[in-house]
Amino acid sequence: MINVLNSSSESLQVAVNSWGASDNSYVSLAINKSTSFDRTDKRGFVLAVKRQDGEQNFYVLFDSDINVRDNGVVTDHGIPIRPASNRYPHSAAAEKA
Repeated sequence: MINVLNSSSESLQVAVNSWGASDNSYVSLAINKSTSFDRTDKRGFVLAVKRQDGEQNFYVLFDSDINVRDNGVVTDHGIPIRPASNRYPHSAAAEKA
């Protein structure tokens, strides 16, 4: 089960993909409200978060406990996670490789 809590100061829309035939529709999530997605596959999923300023996608697991906060901060079990488009930290070592 993937749980998503909206701790931000704006309403959101969230969706989680699924493997096979299932509903991948966006769900509206009001401020301080939560929703759950019944997902059990251990390969992981994509969580899409739509805010007023755009959309971000995150890789999440079947047992993720997501908290969407202000300023683009998203945590899983209290640990900040990066959007899929920026999942690796920028480092000088990576540039030299």
